[in-house]
Amino acid sequence: MNKRRIRGIVCACLLGLAYLPGIAQSSPGGKPDSIPVPVHVNVFSSSTSWPEPSVARENPVSPSHWILKCNPLIFIVGQVPVYLEHKLSKSYSLEGAVGLTFENYGKDALVDGKTLFQKASNVDQLAGFCGKVALRYYSRHTALSKVYWSPEFDFTDYRKDVTGVYMNSSGRYTGGKLRDQQDYADLRVILGFQNTENYDSDFCFDWYAGLGLRLGSESNVVPEEGNPNAILTKHADIISPTVSIGVKIGLGF
Repeated sequence: MNKRRIRGIVCACLLGLAYLPGIAQSSPGGKPDSIPVPVHVNVFSSSTSWPEPSVARENPVSPSHWILKCNPLIFIVGQVPVYLEHKLSKSYSLEGAVGLTFENYGKDALVDGKTLFQKASNVDQLAGFCGKVALRYYSRHTALSKVYWSPEFDFTDYRKDVTGVYMNSSGRYTGGKLRDQQDYADLRVILGFQNTENYDSDFCFDWYAGLGLRLGSESNVVPEEGNPNAILTKHADIISPTVSIGVKIGLGF
């Protein structure tokens, strides 16, 4: 057998092996199925979009520009104000408050020695006025949130009528009412922390402490010396230090 015949037989065998997979996959009718064509996919294409991993984000600063607040503890000194703070810029805000005043239970207990929430039968408590204005500076340029300091001015007016026997301008004792009134003007420096960004909503706490100076005038109705059944009015002008500490609860909008 010569070399050409051997080469022909080898080529025929190789061709038969190449077509065996097509014959094995042929349909029952004898017709071969279509031959699959490999497709190259570039999985590293720049157009391929991949899901970004979740990244924990810090709570954003509250987008509110106004915060309405109340001070649940200040009623101990007879004040019921409503506070409103407005964002002026990234670092500054303006806070104001107006409200009414009633019996100063703190003064009654600490200064006058009365039992807390005790009210004399001959006293008619009247509503007074209180107001405040403060310019706040937020040191981290996150107005309405985090650490701030503030100059603050407020005015407070307490008043009540005391019924009793007193000496009138003619020097005679008569029955009637005398006005008991205190007017205070305070100038303070406040350091505080307001955490609006720690909540999903615009709910916040405003913690503060301050020190300042009080100017005021007092007209106090007291028992007359030597005659405890009679009353009289003592007038005094005061200058004294004042301390402020507490917490406000607010809601932004």
